[in-house]
Amino acid sequence: GRAGPENGLETSTFTVCARIRPKLPQDQGDEDFVCVVPGEHGRAARCLVPRVSITGRPKLDEARSELDYCWGPSADEDNIFDSVGRPLVHRALDGQVGVIFAYGQTGSGKTHTMSNLMERVVGELFKSGAAANVMRHRKISFSYCEILGSDANDCLSPSHDAVKIGEMLDGRVVLKNLSEHEVEDAAQMHALVKKAAATRSTESTARNDTSSRSHGIGIVTVAPPEGCALAGKLYVIDLAGSERAADSKDHDQQRLEETKAINISLMALKECIRARTKASRPGAARSVHIPYRRAKLTQVMKDVFDVASPRLCATVVLACVAPTARDVDHSKNTLSYAAPLKVAVEAAPHLQRDDRDPALWATTQLIEWVSQTAPCTEQQAKQIVNQNTGVQFCAVSESALFARCAAAELDAKQSKKLYGALWTAVIDAKTRNRRPDGTIITEEDEAREKAAKAQALKDKAALWKEREKTLRSDF
Repeated sequence: GRAGPENGLETSTFTVCARIRPKLPQDQGDEDFVCVVPGEHGRAARCLVPRVSITGRPKLDEARSELDYCWGPSADEDNIFDSVGRPLVHRALDGQVGVIFAYGQTGSGKTHTMSNLMERVVGELFKSGAAANVMRHRKISFSYCEILGSDANDCLSPSHDAVKIGEMLDGRVVLKNLSEHEVEDAAQMHALVKKAAATRSTESTARNDTSSRSHGIGIVTVAPPEGCALAGKLYVIDLAGSERAADSKDHDQQRLEETKAINISLMALKECIRARTKASRPGAARSVHIPYRRAKLTQVMKDVFDVASPRLCATVVLACVAPTARDVDHSKNTLSYAAPLKVAVEAAPHLQRDDRDPALWATTQLIEWVSQTAPCTEQQAKQIVNQNTGVQFCAVSESALFARCAAAELDAKQSKKLYGALWTAVIDAKTRNRRPDGTIITEEDEAREKAAKAQALKDKAALWKEREKTLRSDF
């Protein structure tokens, strides 16, 4: 998604990446030559699929996937974290939502990648320096659950308690019975991560001796600063390995059921991301159904998909693939799953500007709105707006906005009122009804169209009544 002069603010964004693992010691067969490589400038992945032509000659068919990032076998773990991990950590610190999940066939390096990423997340949360002084006043907690089909378990409880996933009346997703562990330093959090990894469900499969048979979800919660309401969330998700029929032909009944449940939830995840991207089109939010309740995995990630979420959310999709010819078909499938998620949100032709969308307001209009909504003086409003444009002001986190309000000598009640009114206006703009030609359907238009439909039904009923009278008189 993107922000623009017509679209306004995109509240949920997706970054799509791929990582090609290096060859492993066991990759020594005739089919274990490299066929998957990064494209130019690290923005694409190339699958060179070996084929035999109609004349019997060998050839290579290239399948290219355009991505935001593509890392090859020699990629540095710190570089990956700097590109996609560190920005998500700082979203959580700002009271927003960050999500990263790794997807790919079993044995493609997902768990290795996410373990290294998690290690650096912990380091970033508890790094020394000025940021550490701020964090001492913020509670950080860690939870870890695994999802196996429709079942979820707490990986950090001694008895591996069952976790119930559901929604409250106000729309919040709750994970009942999931333990939350407050952490005070990096060593304590590293110990919890290690414990969670040791208790995850793994089994030997044809492609991996320790294949993850569940989706592992690490949840880092950063308590909001005093006066703020929204806790920051970072979800680090290691998805269970996908498998083709050829990989699962020797599975017993239990492994087959696990594979079926894994593939169903992965398809639900793909559908949700595609639907959320479509819902980013102005006027489409009301008509596009996002089926996040279809699987427990996507229900936990509701903040990613909910158009009405009251804060910004960023998601990183990391496709992990093997480099060898033996796995090239599966690698191609993995990339074909991930690459289409990188969809640009095209504005409708001649889209009518929505003057009620705060993301499209000029600085002077923002100042006037802030002074009337808070309410406060014009000078205080100027200090709060801080020369931002509309889209810049809407992207300010709750904690940062509260800090601006405090500096302008507004009280907590005014700050909450201002933030609530701003996000109500943002969500209203995202869900505003539009016609196919891009024009806005106003409340008056809706009332007229409703009245016209009611009158048409009334006229139709009267017509059928007259026809019934005619039919009776004929008999």
